[in-house]
This record gives sequence, C-alpha cells and structure tokens, in this order.
Amino acid sequence: MGLSLAWAQMLELPVAAFMLVTFVLPWLLAPTQEQDSPSLKSRKMQLKLALWGSVLVVNLYLVLTWVLLISSIDAINFDAHELYGAPFLTAIGVCLFLYTRRKDDTNQNLYLLGGATAVALVGALLFPDSLGADSSTPISQQLQRGHIVWFSLPFLLLAGAPVGREVVRQAVKARKKGTLLRIPLGAHIVHFGLLLLLLGHLSTTTLVDRGDASHRLSLVKNEMIVHEGIGYEFTELLLEDEGLEVGDGFVGVNIRIFDIDSEGTPKEIGEVQPGMLRFDAQALPRSEVDTLTRLTGDIVFIFDGSQSNALMQTVQQDGLESVELVRVTIYVLPHSHAVWAGWGLMIGGMTLVAVSQGKNSALPTNLHDLIPSEEE
Repeated sequence: MGLSLAWAQMLELPVAAFMLVTFVLPWLLAPTQEQDSPSLKSRKMQLKLALWGSVLVVNLYLVLTWVLLISSIDAINFDAHELYGAPFLTAIGVCLFLYTRRKDDTNQNLYLLGGATAVALVGALLFPDSLGADSSTPISQQLQRGHIVWFSLPFLLLAGAPVGREVVRQAVKARKKGTLLRIPLGAHIVHFGLLLLLLGHLSTTTLVDRGDASHRLSLVKNEMIVHEGIGYEFTELLLEDEGLEVGDGFVGVNIRIFDIDSEGTPKEIGEVQPGMLRFDAQALPRSEVDTLTRLTGDIVFIFDGSQSNALMQTVQQDGLESVELVRVTIYVLPHSHAVWAGWGLMIGGMTLVAVSQGKNSALPTNLHDLIPSEEE
C-alpha cells in the first residue's frame, strides 16, 4: 500500500518508506534457520516462484488498482495504471510460463525467459514506435507507450504456447476419463483466457491514449473526413424526445463509415449513431457510445457531451439544418476481439470449474489421496 500510494502521488516518499520499514522490520529481525541457498535452476524453486509469485502479484495489483481508483476521484490519470501495472503483467506471464512448463527442462525455461528479456530490451530501446497506434505518445518523462508494451508483450506471448499446450493435454486426459467435468481443464482454460485478455489489453488500452486530442475529430456535414485510412461522414443531427426506452431525450449524430482502399476508393462499411441521453429528474446526461465491429477490431464512437447544450441552443434558434459541424471522439481498437474472447474463455473455464467442483464435492478422507489431483 505504501508503494502504491507513493506511485499515485498520494503519499510522500519518506512516509511510504517509513510504512515499508515498519511492516518489514520484524521479518528482517526474526531469527533465520540456516538453509541451502535456493537455485533458480531447481525445479522446486521454479514451481514455488510460479505458485507464490502469482498470488503475490494478483494481490499487489488489486491494491494498486484500488489506490489508483481513489486517487482518480480528484484528478483522473489515464496513464498510471498502464505504467505501474506493466511489471505485474510481466510477472503474470512469467508465473504462467513457469507453472505450465514445470515438468520441462529447468535450464531451458531460464534460457527462454532470458531470450524474452532480450527481445523486450531490444524492442523497447530500438523499436518503441513500431507497434502502431499511439506507441510514440509519451507516458512519462522518459517512457512512451511503446516502451510499456515491449516490457510485457514478449513474456505474455512466451507463456501463450505452454498454456495452450496444457489446455490440450488436460482436454486429452478428460476425454480418456470420459468426462470434461474436470477442474484442471477448466482452470487452464481460465489461464489461457487471461493471457488473451491481457494481450488484447495491451493493444486496446496501453497503445491507445484516451486523452490525446488526435482522437477527437471535427466532422463537417455531408463531407467525408479521412482519418488513419478510414472515412467518416456526418449526415444528420438526431433529436428524439418520445419512444425512448431509457431517458427523457436523446441528441446524437448519424455517421457513415467508409473503408478506403489502396486506390483511394471509398466503400461504405457501416453506420453509427453515438449521442447523449438526457435525464430531466437527475439533470445528468449519459453518453451513449456506439461501436462498429470489424474483423480487425472495434471502432468506438463517443459524442462530445460538452457541445450538446450548444447544439440544442442552435437548433432551437435556427433548426436542425443549421448544424454543420460536430465533434466526435473516435477510438480505433485493433485486436479488441482478443479481450472479448479472453473474457469468454475465462467465464467458460470458471463455469466448468464450478460445475466440476460441485460434481466432485465429496473429498477423500485420506489427505494423500488428494495430493495427486492437486499436482495434476
């Protein structure tokens, strides 16, 4: 908590250090038993790191998230979670890699982790802008978004193959036993879904600067504006006061989307209607986001709520046809399907675990009979 509060600039560094010393000092002063120094080449040590490391990482990440949410009450910081969360994502990839390769050669595990570290360093130092999107946008004085992604991406990709292999192995075991209701199968499906979700998170969150002005486009009525190879055309302003399922009024815009080929020829691929819902009783509007889903990912459209009141005044004075210019926030989120696929696999895996646990709720009376299934 002390580190998280210091990172969120809610606590002075000396106070945070005092908190750390206060909690850690009894452990440092406690008498220790002489033991052989652990070796990273030991299979037991690697398994212990994978099991305990994942527990510690998840708990620390939750504390960091909680602290950053509290700090965002006064001042929103879009970049803090991506910046401070990157080491935790890296650690999750390492833990999953070591656990799913617990029966493989331990030296080879270290070589592969060393290779991933080299790739991460080379990518961060030489190719921070090569990932597209907002990878060149600064996230701190020394770092940009491309650096943050390179710090985690190689380790998450490295863990993907052994985790996927473990899912296949458990599925084969389940088939031989004649039932898919097995806890290990569901657990590893959850792990694979988590990796997909985190990879999608890097592409759709870390590489997208939510506060960058380049995502806010001014659209002129009946004129196509081309942005990053996609054309957008504002066709009409929408005002609705009746027949709404939610809210007392709706103001929005109709936008046609075009795909621009290599020859510059536009092809219409969809139409969206982002806007704002009005609630008279609460006097608080709610943004109605619209999304265009493509094979490469989602395009999210958010109507600029700050202009809704001004537009309403213009419409009341001069009519709907007088509105010739609107501002819309547009986020292109490549690989967003990985996020939804990851969530789906996690939900499916957790459901399988719950059902399997319910079916096999009768535990053996002998503890030694339980150990092999846990090792599995």
